[in-house]
Amino acid sequence: MSENKDTTAANAVAKANTDFKGYMMSKVDGVAASSGTQLSPRDKTFANDIILNTYKKMMEEGINPNEINFIGCNFPGQVKRFARLGLSLNDKEIWLDIRNNTKAGKKDINIKIQYQGEEKLLSKFCKKNHGVKNIIKDVVLEGEELVQKRDFKTGDYEIIDHKIPDILNRNIDFKNKDKVKGAYAVAYHNNGSQTAIIIDKDRIDRAMKAAKTAMVWQSDFKKMVLKTVVHELYQELAKFNVIPDELLKDYSEMVIAKNEVQSEINANANKEFIDVDFVENDAAPELNAPKPQKKPEPAPATAQASEKAAQTSMDPF
Repeated sequence: MSENKDTTAANAVAKANTDFKGYMMSKVDGVAASSGTQLSPRDKTFANDIILNTYKKMMEEGINPNEINFIGCNFPGQVKRFARLGLSLNDKEIWLDIRNNTKAGKKDINIKIQYQGEEKLLSKFCKKNHGVKNIIKDVVLEGEELVQKRDFKTGDYEIIDHKIPDILNRNIDFKNKDKVKGAYAVAYHNNGSQTAIIIDKDRIDRAMKAAKTAMVWQSDFKKMVLKTVVHELYQELAKFNVIPDELLKDYSEMVIAKNEVQSEINANANKEFIDVDFVENDAAPELNAPKPQKKPEPAPATAQASEKAAQTSMDPF
């Protein structure tokens, strides 16, 4: 008997999931059609990913779909936008921000981009120095060292090494946050150059203080540090994004929503969170590259000496 009840319950959940997917997908198709867009099979794959994982998230949080103000917060339009840009909820390139809306008497749901999504957009659209080949990022701990090379023609610094004496015992969590000196993110371009952003401990502390709750930092400290530095790299490189005409409207809406959603949430929602994240600080990134020495360096006698002089074993923190 118990097994039959479990089967019945599972079937009911599966049907509700299917019904939700069908209903929401029809709304997404309608939004696309009203804007003169027809979703491609690829677009629909990403849309289904977002819709199904949204339903899963609601079930995990014990939220009835009737509690969500889907139409009021234009959830179908958000799904269409991120699906067209090829961003996946399942791959953690975007995330769901669900909050109580005291004016509507329901919960609002907003899709926001994660740092993994920002990396993906740069790899697809950034055209600086012939595009972004790949991005690496890491946290720098006490006892570790960054090595940079300065281009004397441009004055720019490139990260050429991250020296980690004890790579097997790097405990990067909230309990060891005082051992974190900073972090960096480097975009390697297709012409062999790089764009590097370095943040120090003070910048990380300011990001933590700006958080609505410390919970997310305590539960995944490394992720939040990397999010902070990758976001600043994205701010630096997004101005070089070249968006295809057919995606320009969706991309522009994402940028506008990214700037406006937070203020709208603050106006309409209370402080209760279903999912949480820190408030992004859109101030100009702080690149803590070493300042040029006051005394000019002597001209190297050989190519090897020149390369050695150009490499600065430095601590930007």
